[in-house]
Amino acid sequence: MLLICACNGKEPLETEQKVISYKVAVVLPASEKEDLSKIVDWAQETIKTAQQGQESRIELSLEWIDEEGPTMAQEVSRVTHDDSYAAIIGPRYSRSARTIARESLSYRIPVLAPSVTSTEFQRIYAGSNMTEPNVFCLAENDMAQCQAMLSKARANNYSRISLISRDGKKDDYAASFQQFYAYLAREMDMTVEETYFYENKAELESAVQRFVAAEEAPRRIPHFPACSSSFLHRPGTCWTLTKPWGGAASSAT
Repeated sequence: MLLICACNGKEPLETEQKVISYKVAVVLPASEKEDLSKIVDWAQETIKTAQQGQESRIELSLEWIDEEGPTMAQEVSRVTHDDSYAAIIGPRYSRSARTIARESLSYRIPVLAPSVTSTEFQRIYAGSNMTEPNVFCLAENDMAQCQAMLSKARANNYSRISLISRDGKKDDYAASFQQFYAYLAREMDMTVEETYFYENKAELESAVQRFVAAEEAPRRIPHFPACSSSFLHRPGTCWTLTKPWGGAASSAT
């Protein structure tokens, strides 16, 4: 007997389902909530649709915590002490991740960090040396990013490297580049020149001017676009800006 089954294109019958709800805290800047809420609603609806026809389904009850708010640390502490929360998603920045990781360690609440790239943070809190890690970083670390950019420059026959960076004591992202870029550059047979530090846009422009002035042939100071990562090519120079005004920028000549 040959049995042929096909979809009839009709919506599956609605049945009464047992709903299992999990509370999840989302730690992100409040300025991003409006845009992300649309994505979250779409994802929630997709998850619900995927579970149609089953006896029970899972839904996520999200609580938003402002990462840049003055009470972020207290809110995270409250969540980690509350057994009703299943996980924490976030934060956006590595500098906030340490606070969350420290609070979560004692109670082993899972932390899913989609954009925390600090090499040192991942080594301490999400490393393979932990027998039961509860912090899971979903992005590659800064050391790998630094290596990728240097490899790009080396592949284009650049041999000299300079770094324009924020103070690493205040920015984990910048610290990673300061710690690894010189070592990795020398491993690739590149000459490490100057490191220029800045704290704001004006100081960044000054650092770029000093870099340009140090070159034998003066060149026009490039305009940095507001993008997350780009290579700006000029004669003799390759600029890499990894984060607009807030991270580390490197140039190779």
